[in-house]
Amino acid sequence: GPDGSMAEITIIGVISGDVSSLTGLFVGQDTIDAIAPETAKTSYFVALTSGSDDKTMATSIEAAMIDAGIQSVSIAEEVAEFQKEESGFLRLMEGFMALGLIVGLAAIGVISFRAVVERRQQIGVLRAIGFRRKLVSQSFLLETLFVVGVGLFTGTVLGSVLGYNLFTSESTGAAGQGYLIPWNVIGILILGTLTVAALATWIPARQASGTAPAEALRYE
Repeated sequence: GPDGSMAEITIIGVISGDVSSLTGLFVGQDTIDAIAPETAKTSYFVALTSGSDDKTMATSIEAAMIDAGIQSVSIAEEVAEFQKEESGFLRLMEGFMALGLIVGLAAIGVISFRAVVERRQQIGVLRAIGFRRKLVSQSFLLETLFVVGVGLFTGTVLGSVLGYNLFTSESTGAAGQGYLIPWNVIGILILGTLTVAALATWIPARQASGTAPAEALRYE
């Protein structure tokens, strides 16, 4: 009790953390009155009828009982505020991931450009034995798309597995819940990445394939 006195109670059940995030000791009102007759704080949950506005009702209750020191809040608003903070953190992480993707795409462009420049003699040989410009460009394009495609496939699979393991871990309390993957967002990112990588390779390959075979073979 508040004065340090001891009271004996019987525990009849323990709520698993997998099904609830409630913490503390839940007892009947008679038990509370016997241990601490004057409670420091009492909470009441009010169920609203269909069509009622929770924010308006919370403001009305607090205004009507302001003399009693009542503080009224909307549970939906509290949950929305908590989700807003969580969403902000997730958006920050997505921003870091997007920055890494942009840097990776820039690296792909640089590597593709260097590969085309350093293989001018190979391009000259291909042109000399009868390869057309379009075919030379397509060979470089397929090479880049294969490398980028393997990276995207590996990253998507590993990211999905990692996300599933984190989602179903005991620390999150989401065990048994449905794990949803935003395939539409992932598809847009994959398509955009392949498009940018293709453009970063096609432009220098197109320029190199237009070089005359004799001029390309003069360089050692």
